[in-house]
Amino acid sequence: QLAIPQLLEKQQLVLIHRLGYTNLRVDTEGIFTNTSSEATKNYHTIIYNLSVIKILNPNWKLLVNISPTLASDFNESLHGDDFLFQASGLLMNTKREKFQYGLGLAYTTRFGRQIVIPMGMIKYNTPKMTLDAFLPNKLSLMFNTHKTFNYGFEAALDGGLFNNNSESQVVNNLINKAGYSRINIGPTVSVKLKDAMKIYLVGGMAVGRRLEFIDTADETFDRTPENGPFIK
Repeated sequence: QLAIPQLLEKQQLVLIHRLGYTNLRVDTEGIFTNTSSEATKNYHTIIYNLSVIKILNPNWKLLVNISPTLASDFNESLHGDDFLFQASGLLMNTKREKFQYGLGLAYTTRFGRQIVIPMGMIKYNTPKMTLDAFLPNKLSLMFNTHKTFNYGFEAALDGGLFNNNSESQVVNNLINKAGYSRINIGPTVSVKLKDAMKIYLVGGMAVGRRLEFIDTADETFDRTPENGPFIK
């Protein structure tokens, strides 16, 4: 993921432009009844995220995220069903320099389906550590070494909803959508580069996995895989 911040001082706005790509590789053995020769299937997500932070007063901020998303298996030319829209809004309060909290709503596909969910955030900073809870998406605890790298622990929800363009069948009807979600839990290391640039390395176990296929008759088929290790 690439992130570029932009400060608009007169409007008291901070804009953050992010561009990201993810790939979901599915072992299709025993899943599709009409594609036994296809050992794996890949789903792709390309997402542009615009974060707008509006400073309302010294204690209150408004955070709005707008995320047009392209999610597909790319087996055919792009069309309207390959595009999704995600968004969130969060009102944040700074109680004191070390502590922030906020509440809001999100329209998201992180659970493998497109739903509206409540959101909450808590951020607590000390010279030695940072607790960052952006629920239900992420919970992290990072320890500051006062050097070029920090380390800690992270639990993060990861998932998406993908359009299926290939002629794949689970039972009788063709597959229309694929939904996937998991929770990544494990240690993380961040390395600071020039200016505000950082590299993050996270590894551990992917738990609570769920893989569902929705056919053209809106019937859902659960093909959830076992939990397993991950690194990113």
